[in-house]
Amino acid sequence: MRREEEDGCDEEPRPKCRRTVRPRADDRALPWARMLEKADLLQDPSTREAKQFRRRFRVPYPFFLSLVDGVKAGKWPGFTTNEFELGGRGTRRCIPVEIDVLRILGRGNYFDDVSEVTGMGEATVNQLFHKFTGRFAREFFPVWVRMPNEDELKEIMKTYDEVGMTGAMGSMDGTHLQWTVCPYSERSSHVGKEGYATLVYNVAVSHDMRVLSCTRGFPGAQNDKTIVKFDKFATEVRNGWYKDVEYTLKGEDGGDIKEKGPWLIVGGGYHNWKQLQSPIRVPSTKAESGFKRQLEGVRKDSECCFGVVKGRFRICKMQFLYRKKERIDNTFFTCMILHNMLLAYDGIELLEPYCDWAGADGDLDEDIVHPDVRMSAPAVGDHLRLPMGTGDRWVEEVVMSVEKSHAATLTAGR
Repeated sequence: MRREEEDGCDEEPRPKCRRTVRPRADDRALPWARMLEKADLLQDPSTREAKQFRRRFRVPYPFFLSLVDGVKAGKWPGFTTNEFELGGRGTRRCIPVEIDVLRILGRGNYFDDVSEVTGMGEATVNQLFHKFTGRFAREFFPVWVRMPNEDELKEIMKTYDEVGMTGAMGSMDGTHLQWTVCPYSERSSHVGKEGYATLVYNVAVSHDMRVLSCTRGFPGAQNDKTIVKFDKFATEVRNGWYKDVEYTLKGEDGGDIKEKGPWLIVGGGYHNWKQLQSPIRVPSTKAESGFKRQLEGVRKDSECCFGVVKGRFRICKMQFLYRKKERIDNTFFTCMILHNMLLAYDGIELLEPYCDWAGADGDLDEDIVHPDVRMSAPAVGDHLRLPMGTGDRWVEEVVMSVEKSHAATLTAGR
């Protein structure tokens, strides 16, 4: 034993492992920098370069610049050049980071696939992607995915009144995302009717496919009746959040009947609550049969919204390989936020023509003319009641920047 200790003392100490600092590629020579050199062409939505930019990154170039300005104004940790990493180099610029995030969301690329475009390593892209989506969802979700105010609710209910669903304020349904790396000990609660592990999200949308509410991911084996009990949006509607909202119905004798409290259109798997109206399973009269057919047709707006979101952001169609549920939630929330932002930027008319979202990879038809915006972004006063933090001022600046960029684009197009 002593001889072994003496032999060990004679050995030289192991050399200290040092971090290898590799030279960073020149940003000006990377593909993303060469692409942004054509800024004049990217500003015009009718050019080939602008259409290609939107097809690749799912957002128009002026909208992309507003997001970049918002990140800079918010001074997100790790996304500004004022900080330094372990190698003594400044952190990455926020432009290539957002390019990576949008490319991954839109195309469903692996982290290593986009490293060639921005010159980042796979581990760096992985870290920055989840860091960005987490912060983006935390800052933007309460502003863009929220309960409608009084004026917005009137517009939503007016749309449903035109299609024969007087009193409705939205449709609610669940959508599943495949979770391939679900822990084996939790598979029994996540494998449902799809036959593979999923996370299900309960989403409420308006008839123009604006997302009003989205829950966190629940185990895929849970049914709608269980999930809706934990849906804050449905709970608020049921508890009388809009109890003073009045609308007029027609009685059997043709007279007007005043009712209060809007309701949501759902499928047959939800509770038989007054605020949740589902199609009649066995209609006994011709009137009930007609109402059932009309309700089944109108409630497809939620399915259409899921199709548009998954067509625009292909990552929602693919198998998620993230170990943590929170990362999948942040990714899906980011897609929902961007969806509502693009509705406010483009106008809802762009979603009404015949667009093959799944086949066209989420891009718009070429013959669609850029219209005026009908659904505006949330006003600054709508979210002043939220807890004030470091990101609230940035949210206001981003909303104003999006509106200014869109107004400048329309002026240039005319």
